[in-house]
Amino acid sequence: MAERLLQREAEQRGVAVEVSSAGVLARPNMPAASGSVTALAAYGLDLSDHLSKPLADLDEHADLVLTMEAAHIPRAVDGQSGLFRRTFTLPEIVRRSRNVGPRGDLDLEEWIEALNEGRTAQGVLSSQDLDVADPYRGSSIGFQSCAAELDKLCSQFAQSMWGSPSVML
Repeated sequence: MAERLLQREAEQRGVAVEVSSAGVLARPNMPAASGSVTALAAYGLDLSDHLSKPLADLDEHADLVLTMEAAHIPRAVDGQSGLFRRTFTLPEIVRRSRNVGPRGDLDLEEWIEALNEGRTAQGVLSSQDLDVADPYRGSSIGFQSCAAELDKLCSQFAQSMWGSPSVML
């Protein structure tokens, strides 16, 4: 869900960026959960063509990696030197960008460096409030709630990362 919501935010801002998702326990080429498809349809987004990719397919050269849970960070980093500094949970990066300020004219590396000020792996992994609850195998209400949370977080992240959406007349 986050992939499509974040891609929509980038498109609304006229930003050309590659957004892709991967799952910690994902078996390759599995369709999205029906609850996710239904929840995103309420936002005008089609998830019916989504196929899962395992986290192992994550490109170590990704500019930025956003996870849903702090426990996913060690799995995403998995021995790839330097990747921790570019890997955040979505709630964490939103919170840190509020403290640091929007990216503005900073290049991405400079902004990421500022976001990492005072950040440690131990601090991230021991935090209790950096996760988005996974609705998998839950009720439709759980998927709707997750979609609403992700929509808000993706919008806040995009605002910090790329600024306001373009105004269409």
